[in-house]
Amino acid sequence: MQLSSRSRLASRAPLGALLAAASVLAVAGPLSVATAASASPDACAALEATTRQPDPVLGGGITVSTGVDGNVFPAGTPASLSVSPGSAAAGQSLRVTVVNDARRQVSSSAITLPTDGSSSTVSLPSNPGWFKVNVQRLSGSSVVGAACVWYGVAPAGSSLDPASLPAGTDWGGPAPLRDVALHAQMKLPVVREGINLPAFVANPVGDPGLASAAFLAAKAKLFFVVQVGQGGPTETAAVAHGTWGALVQKIVAANPAVPYWEAWNEPNTSQFFTGTAADYVKKVLAPFAAAVHKANPHARVVGGSALSDDVEWWQDFAKAGGFKYVDVIGVHPYTWGWGAPETEGMLDVLTSVKSLAAKYGAGKKPIFDTESGWPSAWQGVAASIWTQADFVARKAVIEHALGVWSGEFLLEGGWQDWPVIDQVRGVKPAGMTLTYASTLLNGRKFLGWWATGVSGTRAARFGPRVGDKNGVTAVWSLGASVRVPLKCSASGHDAYGAPVSAKGSAVVSGSPTFLTGASGGAAGCLVGKPSKT
Repeated sequence: MQLSSRSRLASRAPLGALLAAASVLAVAGPLSVATAASASPDACAALEATTRQPDPVLGGGITVSTGVDGNVFPAGTPASLSVSPGSAAAGQSLRVTVVNDARRQVSSSAITLPTDGSSSTVSLPSNPGWFKVNVQRLSGSSVVGAACVWYGVAPAGSSLDPASLPAGTDWGGPAPLRDVALHAQMKLPVVREGINLPAFVANPVGDPGLASAAFLAAKAKLFFVVQVGQGGPTETAAVAHGTWGALVQKIVAANPAVPYWEAWNEPNTSQFFTGTAADYVKKVLAPFAAAVHKANPHARVVGGSALSDDVEWWQDFAKAGGFKYVDVIGVHPYTWGWGAPETEGMLDVLTSVKSLAAKYGAGKKPIFDTESGWPSAWQGVAASIWTQADFVARKAVIEHALGVWSGEFLLEGGWQDWPVIDQVRGVKPAGMTLTYASTLLNGRKFLGWWATGVSGTRAARFGPRVGDKNGVTAVWSLGASVRVPLKCSASGHDAYGAPVSAKGSAVVSGSPTFLTGASGGAAGCLVGKPSKT
């Protein structure tokens, strides 16, 4: 849907320079050092607003920070907040209130700021999950400033640890090597990068950053994809003049470490391509595939890559012979209006593409989700940090069930509220749910869907992985929270990795619950029967 992160960096370079200071601040935690104070009693509400606005600040020269990259504490690490009071705030106090991902207050504490300006530490909840910390500066009983910190604690078994990532943060997305390392930590198998075509034409040499990222991806057993073409003047002119294939061949030959090449971005949209699906197959995909295979017989072609639920375009693509030119089918299964994956297009397009591929002899070709996601704030629609968290977790479950290899539009950055780790504010709830769902399902075979007997719920069953006797059943609601009956005592984890247990019935919400048990094929404790959906 959007420009690829690496291509977008070039177009947003001036903004990236302006945000250099913000990126430094984000390493320690997304909190502000400012002289102007905000008297807002709930600074965290501003960070969840649907329109971008200045973050509230404590003022008084005070800084508060988690001290860890991305505000993510690795599994088993005690969480804490470091407070450095300024001289202007001597004698004042701070009230620290922590709310968890269930939107419940889990702790509250108060500290008196040292008069000598020395730093102090506040212990924070360290159980797995996502938390927001509302810090209020008090003068007597009056709130004279406030700020908010987001942080996450990785669950046991998770490798999420931004502090151990290579350098390369940027507003528009991380550098390729860092991006691959972050995908590996989050257990997301598909990593897509872009290439600057005008720069390559001016200096047709290989990109060492892509080479390093490709080698790391291979080591981590990830699929490393580089997209070429998205409607810019260089590629558009090459297609028009019949030199597109020659250009692609030079790019692939110069970058032999790259294993997967994606032919154009979202050719079903006028923003990126002018023409029909047949035009795309004939003028872009066919010469692209020939050029890739000629330059590197070991490389694979990713194609299609249409935006959202456009079944008619995919039908025309199939009729034009598109499936025969690709080694991998690319999809960008965004939803309409940033709605739910099950009802607003994502599930429909994935099942449609799988059906068409089977009909046209490409049923065994893998499907890569090279770009999709949800924003955490978007004016005029029901987007929030909570819907983003719920939907990315459900997407991970659905794609794993359908045999689609998952990717994500933007894992880390700050552009249009798409990332799951905000470059300035730190990890968002979606960063924790996406990591947990992908990590938990990694290496598990899909066993089938399950009808719980409760309207508006979905349940997907997965078998044990190697070395683990327990299967997993993911269950969630498409609407409000409901009770799902159980035939035995159940245990498992919520979407953030925190332990859950239930007897008789379990409360199920839009955030998936993962129940574990040796009988994955029978859906463990869930009442009901096998289902087709």
